[in-house]
Amino acid sequence: MYKISKFTKIIKNQKNNMLFLINTITGRIFCLKDPKVLECIINNNLTKIKDPKLINKMVLEKIIVEIDQEEDYISELRYYDSLYDPLCNLTILPTEQCNFRCKYCYEKFNQGKMPKEIADGIIRYLSINARKFSGFNISWFGGEPLLAYDIIEYLSENFIKISTFFHLPYYSSMTTNGYLLDYETFLKLLDLKISSFQITIDGTEKIHNQTRYTKNYDSTYKKIIDNLLKIKNNTKNRHFTISIRCNLTKQSIEYLDDFIKEMNMYFSGDKRFEFYFRPVGNWNGDNFQKDKILNSDKIILDKLLSNKIKLNYSSYIGLLFHQQCTTSNRNQYVIRSNGNLSKCTVYLDESEVGEIDKNGRIKVDLQKVGKWILPVNINACKECSFYCRCHGYSCPAKKITSKTVNKNCGYEINSMEKIIELIRQSDEFNNTSNILYLDR
Repeated sequence: MYKISKFTKIIKNQKNNMLFLINTITGRIFCLKDPKVLECIINNNLTKIKDPKLINKMVLEKIIVEIDQEEDYISELRYYDSLYDPLCNLTILPTEQCNFRCKYCYEKFNQGKMPKEIADGIIRYLSINARKFSGFNISWFGGEPLLAYDIIEYLSENFIKISTFFHLPYYSSMTTNGYLLDYETFLKLLDLKISSFQITIDGTEKIHNQTRYTKNYDSTYKKIIDNLLKIKNNTKNRHFTISIRCNLTKQSIEYLDDFIKEMNMYFSGDKRFEFYFRPVGNWNGDNFQKDKILNSDKIILDKLLSNKIKLNYSSYIGLLFHQQCTTSNRNQYVIRSNGNLSKCTVYLDESEVGEIDKNGRIKVDLQKVGKWILPVNINACKECSFYCRCHGYSCPAKKITSKTVNKNCGYEINSMEKIIELIRQSDEFNNTSNILYLDR
């Protein structure tokens, strides 16, 4: 006898009578079209499903479980697995200066470039502690990290040597505004094993230049697009991912259709370029007008769904299942350019928990660390299908900065039906291992 797993989220697509089963344990989305099977699953009447192969497949994929199986312990085990994940997650700020002055930016630009002795301290830390880790996941952030390319190069070369010596996997990504990401620099970064990039473009040229301009108030759109097109056209055989993020306001969303048309013209057919959209939040930026904030990303998703042009939205699949910020990982730190350690890239000062010295020793205040990694016990969350992914708080910063303890769901949790439909309409729907048909 079987029952629907508590970690299986059932979504019925009314347009095409298709059932989507989101399994949060396996991180997969399953599709069903057989109307009789649909009815059985929706009503949790699995005894009427006569196909033993289908039953076995659903058991294997953990869509259904034995009726007497207790599943609560799985969430707790997954939490401790995430808490003590042996993967070393470091977000490194080689500089906290930036060549942009975006309207909504929350950074203060009080710190400059990372001194060499701090860089040497990070290298020593990884060398000394390498055997404790299962691998290295290095994220480059800022400021604008490419203003300190020499530090990135110096650290990356040494990190790669350490990972090679200890036979550990090495992953590296970068968040950059794209202004300094010319073709030659991009090739160098690929050689340094930096293969995943996030770049923000806030709309069409006119809209983007209103919010994302240099500190001298120069426009930035044309240069970013030119850089990306040169990368696209001259790296046909190189593997990388560029996620283009678009931050939208109440005003800029009106021009979203034009932006989609432009991006389709530039990047259509190249699956290395992914797109996702976010409402501009209250990120404590000094120059942003709070009345321009979109209260919900559902408005954005409705606009995307109504547009006939479909970009590569496959990044939403990853976002859907990665609901818990790496901040909650015990082995995660943000290393600031002055050597101070924080937990959060948005609340840098507020989340400082210690420092790293030139000898590679990390000193942290465990009480401060605990505030960022311990979950909030919210009973309402425990019956949610996604509890094993977020453990009640997708964003620890919200938990800490909020005066009341409330559910802390991520964007995607609140808009699953729309996200699934968005992915379904894209070309990526049938081209990803995350999506499987059960009755084919």
